[in-house]
Amino acid sequence: MLDLLIRNGTVIDGTGKAGTEANIGIENGRIAYLGPDQPEAEQVIDAAGRYVTPGFVDVHTHYDAQVMWDPNLDPHPRHGFTSIVLGNCGFGLAPINSETAAYLVPMLSKVEAIPLETLRAGVDIDWSSMAEMLDRVEGHVAPNIAFGTGHSALRTMVMGERALTDKASPEELAKMQALLRESLEAGSISFSSSHADTHRDHNGDPVPSLIADREELLALASQVRNYEGTHLGFVSSVGIMTEETKALVADFALAGQRTVNWPLFVPGQLPDELAEVQLSTADYARARGAEVRVQCSSQPQDVRINFKTGLGYDTYPGVFSELYKLPVPARIERMKETETRQHMRVVLDEVAASANPVGIFAKLELFTVDVASHPDNAEFVGRKVVDIAEELGCSVLDACLDIAIRDELTTTFLVANFPEHTKEGWGLIARSLADDRTLWAATDGGAHCDVLFGASHATSFLSNAVRDHGVMPLEQAIHLFSQVPAEYIGVRDRGVIREGAHADVLVIDLDRLQTCPLEVRSDLPGNGMRLYADARGYDYVLVNGVPVVDHDEYTGAQPGTVLRRGRDTYTAAIPAARREVA
Repeated sequence: MLDLLIRNGTVIDGTGKAGTEANIGIENGRIAYLGPDQPEAEQVIDAAGRYVTPGFVDVHTHYDAQVMWDPNLDPHPRHGFTSIVLGNCGFGLAPINSETAAYLVPMLSKVEAIPLETLRAGVDIDWSSMAEMLDRVEGHVAPNIAFGTGHSALRTMVMGERALTDKASPEELAKMQALLRESLEAGSISFSSSHADTHRDHNGDPVPSLIADREELLALASQVRNYEGTHLGFVSSVGIMTEETKALVADFALAGQRTVNWPLFVPGQLPDELAEVQLSTADYARARGAEVRVQCSSQPQDVRINFKTGLGYDTYPGVFSELYKLPVPARIERMKETETRQHMRVVLDEVAASANPVGIFAKLELFTVDVASHPDNAEFVGRKVVDIAEELGCSVLDACLDIAIRDELTTTFLVANFPEHTKEGWGLIARSLADDRTLWAATDGGAHCDVLFGASHATSFLSNAVRDHGVMPLEQAIHLFSQVPAEYIGVRDRGVIREGAHADVLVIDLDRLQTCPLEVRSDLPGNGMRLYADARGYDYVLVNGVPVVDHDEYTGAQPGTVLRRGRDTYTAAIPAARREVA
């Protein structure tokens, strides 16, 4: 007798093939039967009128801290995710000790916009090595999770304060390599790094990986090539890719002889010719024998900003550099000063006219008040700041700052949508996802809590692009969210429905599927704030054959496993034609 039978559903197996009517039998966490019969089972799910698909695989999140207090990694499973990769962008919480934690925790708070009070209340760092961290969460998680090893954690562990200023000595580089190997041997599945100038720590300084030179970066990347089931991640730039940067990404991939995914391509954000420059990074690498994919967003990127975390503003020169080295109370007092505002206006005008990759935040005339908490700001929510300024008889900058100061700088401003929420916009996203140079992966789950909500990517795409606008077949969309990312990073026996595969399975009511309205919750440890949107339409989300979501609600089950390198992953193949070039 089977443990569970899912019957009468339309099975979309994740390979891109057309859906078929079939029944799925599950035993011991794996799919034991797939076909027309209905074998005996202890539990039966009737999926009549529903689609039965593989669970979604997300290769780029930042739940490294949240997993320590939240075994669900909420809200990712609510949106259909069953396997999730942590430890991206060069950030992570292992290896670590009490001295490095004093830097790494506030750095993570700043660069990934996770409330510091939440990290301090929710994370008790009682581990040091990667092996100890993996063991700590094993058996205490609802979805499957995997950890990458971050460059900044390695550099800080070896170099201490000098990680923020100095080139590594040969001895220090050798120690970093040894620590990375130790982490890979413990089960880490990747090495990741960042050279993105927007990655600034809580002191306003570049994070440690940005100080590393090319030699160090490639020397670390080269360590993964000797370990089965590994891949690489690299945030090379947030601006337009230059030939030099493309070469660095390709060399990074070649050093490790592994697949590389790098963020971020947002459909509609750039003119067509500049968008092609970004995508051509994959072409450049492939011509040299490497396999690189550009992470691509699958929902309109609603760009938000606030004056508290100031991601982007902290890279602006002059007075902005001064302001974002101050604690929030002192920053507020400075922002009240007329002279400070005059200096801010000059910098904003200069940045807006430049090619700064985060220059859009300098164009305050684009801003709409999106989320506010002070009662005196309630009337402004949903309104453009230019209209508010005209009504109040003040400048746009004064209106923005006065509103933000009332909220102690937590006011969220909506800057733009890339692309617009229209059939044409969803069509552009669909075409971008179908490009074989891209890889769907852009949720940033667990990060940028105040300005970004990414867990809804698959839900929004399926309900809008597939169901409502018909710009992509359902089978292709499921393939892009399941088998493609699983195979690209080499997750074994997941991302497909077939006999023998792990039973990570979704039962989807496509007619009911939707992303709920965005809201602000203060439900993180320490009353930390985050943007949140629930999902509707996932009748069941099964991880290793056990329901973790039942009709949109968590069951409390924790059947997820820590996916460990080699045991649960394999080395994804680089096409032979590219290997021959290399």
